[in-house]
Amino acid sequence: MHHGFAVFTTRWGARFGGINTFNVDLCTALAETAPVWCIVLIATDDESEAAGRVSLLSLTSEATELDVAMADRALALLAATGAKPRWFIGHDTVSGGIALTAAGKANARCAVFHHMAPGIYKSIEGYSPEQVATKRAYQRDILRRADQVFAVGPSLLKSASDHLAEDQFARSLFDEISREDMASWIGRLRAMSVPEAVGYVRDMFRQARAAAGATEPVRASAPTALGLDVSESCVSVMVSPL
Repeated sequence: MHHGFAVFTTRWGARFGGINTFNVDLCTALAETAPVWCIVLIATDDESEAAGRVSLLSLTSEATELDVAMADRALALLAATGAKPRWFIGHDTVSGGIALTAAGKANARCAVFHHMAPGIYKSIEGYSPEQVATKRAYQRDILRRADQVFAVGPSLLKSASDHLAEDQFARSLFDEISREDMASWIGRLRAMSVPEAVGYVRDMFRQARAAAGATEPVRASAPTALGLDVSESCVSVMVSPL
C-alpha cells in the first residue's frame, strides 16, 4: 500500500536558500499527518537530527544540482526503508524533474511547487533570450506533467496557469495582499530587529488563523491546515511559514 510523501530538494535547512527554507516548513507540516521522506544530495548527522520526524535520505552526491538520473538511487533508498510513498513532491525546475521521474517509476502521483518565473529573473541575471526560452520550456514540461501544481503566491499562480493546458489548473498557497498592506508590512519589518521581525510575522499568522476560526497552530492541525486527506492521498496544501 502506498502511503506518505517523498520530497526532493538539494539540502535540508534554511541556510541553503529560500526553496530549502520553504521545504523545511512543508515537510515538517506534512510529517504531522503522514510519513515524510526528504531526499537530498547529501545530509549531515546534525541535519538529520534537526529534521525531527522527517526522514532524511542522502544521495551522498557531491553534485550541486539534482538530476533525473538520480531517481533510481532515490527509489533504492526509499525501498531500503520499506517506504512506498503515494505522493512524490518536487520544487519547480530544482527538483520537479527527478520527482516526476521517480513518481512514474513508482506508479505514484507527483505534486510540483511553482516557485519562480525564469522569464523575469533569468533575464536580469544575464541569461540570453535563447537560454531563458530553454528554461521556460523545461519548466512548462514539468508543470504540465505534474498531477497537481501549487503556486507559491498569487503572482506565480498566473505564471503557472500560463504554462498549463486548458484542462489543468494550479492552486495558490497564499491569498493576494494589497499594495498598501504590503508597503505597511514591509515598513514595519524594516524598523525591527531580526528577533522582533520573526515574532511579528508569527503573531500575524496566529491572528490570521484565529480570525479564520483556527485555534491550533498549523503544524498541530496539519490535516485541516494542509487540506490533506491521507485516506484519499489528495494533496491540497495551504502552508503558512512559521
